[in-house]
This record gives sequence, structure tokens and C-alpha cells, in this order.
Amino acid sequence: MTTNGCTDESLSRSTNKVNAWTEWGKLNEVCVGRADGACYPHFEPTWRTQFRYNPELRDIIPFPLGPKLKSVIKRANVQLDAMADLLEGEGIVVHRTLPMDFNEPVKTPHFENQYGFCNTCPRDTIITLGNILLEATMSRRSRYFEYLGTRHIVQHLFNNDKKMLWKAAPKPSMADSMYDQSFWDEKDARKKERLEKGIYRYPLMDKEPAFDAADMMRMGADVIIQHSAVTNKPGLDWLRRELNGHVNFKTIHSPMEDTPIHIDCTLVPIRPPTAGSRGILMGCPSPRRKLIDAELQQFKESGFDIVMAPEPTMGDDTMPVMCEWGRWLSTNVLQISPTKVVIEDCEKSMELWFEDLGIEVLKIPYRDVYEFGGSIHCSTWDINRDDEKKSWMKCDNHEAPEHTNGHGI
Repeated sequence: MTTNGCTDESLSRSTNKVNAWTEWGKLNEVCVGRADGACYPHFEPTWRTQFRYNPELRDIIPFPLGPKLKSVIKRANVQLDAMADLLEGEGIVVHRTLPMDFNEPVKTPHFENQYGFCNTCPRDTIITLGNILLEATMSRRSRYFEYLGTRHIVQHLFNNDKKMLWKAAPKPSMADSMYDQSFWDEKDARKKERLEKGIYRYPLMDKEPAFDAADMMRMGADVIIQHSAVTNKPGLDWLRRELNGHVNFKTIHSPMEDTPIHIDCTLVPIRPPTAGSRGILMGCPSPRRKLIDAELQQFKESGFDIVMAPEPTMGDDTMPVMCEWGRWLSTNVLQISPTKVVIEDCEKSMELWFEDLGIEVLKIPYRDVYEFGGSIHCSTWDINRDDEKKSWMKCDNHEAPEHTNGHGI
């Protein structure tokens, strides 16, 4: 992928300090994505693109490949720019991902894709863990070079914050051997049967470490991480070894969800326990994202309540035609302080939910961003917050029961 060579003028206003331990601390510095140069990528081993919320189109036309329409990109950029303006209006330093051209092959010695994807969701590719900036491996071939869109910011922070640590996970080969090539041919009835028996099977196998940064949510010294269709067991092992002593990982599973849905639409930290009240984790009531009770117990014992998000005001039928992510993007919110959150403007039920918690709601139109990979939380990467390393967890991690991924690995 190529960038247009421009730089981010906001770097001159940077706090020049990497620090973000939680999802709720006061936000001081952030990066917001762009939609420029976005493409519809090829089918690939971890994902099968289709008209998920427009089934009547499936028998009429194939899902498109190649560059997205300029009008679609323009509409998304209008809303992404508005997000940047809203955050700047709150006194937050806002950087932007570099515009990139994804209309060219993604090629390595192990694979070749004709197109890339987009640079709208930096949350997927990089995470701030205290004073560490960690670039994720990724597992979708179309997203192999996406990290280049934030490298100018990382390089600036590395040059100016002498206490910052820069880590990049080893790039996986993304060779065919990493994936279960028969996964998408499995019949739905058979899939349901194996999931009910606790046999987790994903298109991404356990051959090489792989994880997406958006499969992590921070609670100080403790990080909730999701074993999923894009984050495998070797990826979890690599993270634990590499960051041993820096943060503690608490693994969760939603066994019925075998598509690339990140944890920021599944279990979202809202506030920690205090002397006067219990902490809150926002859960997703979708049956596909039901979590394992034994794994949730560790949070309950540590003073957190898992409170289910309200039903979205808007349904799947309101998604953009090419959107592949559904109505539960309503839970993909960005908290900018312990008492203030940004949500999509049409989600009235979510607005009332936060207001009942005493949290001020800032609303913004964001539906046109949906088909670019996510919503508000996905399209942002927080760099600096007023928070600290502190553990609210009082018990050890409850790992999932021993299981098979269907390959004896």
C-alpha cells in the first residue's frame, strides 16, 4: 500500500507522552481514521464478504470487488472529519491516519490479494498499553500493510517520549496453512452442534501467533482479551510472554461467534468499582456473543456488574447496503472521560442507558462509516489519557476449559 506522503500537522500539538491504561480515563490525545482509498477486498480465508443485511441482492449481483465509490468514501469522510472536530472541541489533540491507496495488490512470498481494505479503523491495528505502543499482527491478508497509516504518529512519539516503548508483533506468514480452508463449507446445523459442545473452531487456526488490537479492552493493569476468529491461542501466548509484568490478560470467549467481531462490541469497560459503587462492564445481549459464565465470574468477584446494553434503536435493515457489521455496533462507543461518552446520534436507547449511569452523552452521525469496518470506537486510537496502572481485579484469570479447535492442535 502507498501513502500520499503527507504528514500530520497536529503532531506539533502532541502531548508527546504515551499513556493510556483504561477505556475511561480523560482522553487527551487520539487518532481518527480516514476512508480515502478504500476498497472492497477479495474473499479470503478469515472472511467471506456478502450482502449480509440485503439478502435479496445475493441472487442478483455478486458482492463488489475493488475501489469503493467516491461518493461513499466522501460521505464517510464527512462523518470522520466531524468526529475529529467534535473531539478537538473537547480540547483533545486529534491526529489522522495517512490517506492510503488500497487499489493495488497486497503481495508477499506467501500470498497475493488484488486489493487491500481501508485505513478507517486504526483501533484494529495498534493499541496503547500504558507507555507501550503495540502494533498487532492482523490475520486478514487485505489488512497486512494497514499499520503504515499510523507509523508517522508512532515515529513522532518514539522520537519525543523517551519513556515510550514501541513493540510490533511478528508478522504472520498468512500462508494457506494458517487457515482452515474448509471452514466456510460447514453446514449451519453441524456448526451449531459443535459450538454447543464447546468445540471452538475458527477459520484462523493455531499455527502462528495472530491477534487484532481491537480484541483487547483495558482496565489498568488488567486487559480483557478475546479468543476469536482473528485472535488465536499462539497470539494470546505471545502477548502474555511479551508483556509479562506489564499487564495481566483476562481471556474471554463467545463460542457462538465465529466471525471477526471484536471485543469492543462484546464486553466494554465503563467504570471501575469505587468505595460507593460496583464497576460496570457493558455486555452485548446478542445470543451469538454470549460469554462463558465461568469467565465472567472473575469480574463479578472483583466488584464489576455485567450490565447488558439496550436493544439498538436502529435495526439491521438500516445498515448501508455494503455493510457487513450489524446493529450491535451501537455498543461501539468512545468514552472520553469517566463522565462523558460519544455515541451514534440515532441510538436513543443507548443515550438513555448512559444518562441513567450519570454519564453525559455526545452524539454524532456515524452510519456512513459502518461499511468501512466499524463505528466510533473502531475508528479511533487513543494515545494519551489521564489514568494510571492500577488493578481492580481480585482473582486470577479463569481460563476456558480445555477444548479442541477441530484440528488436534
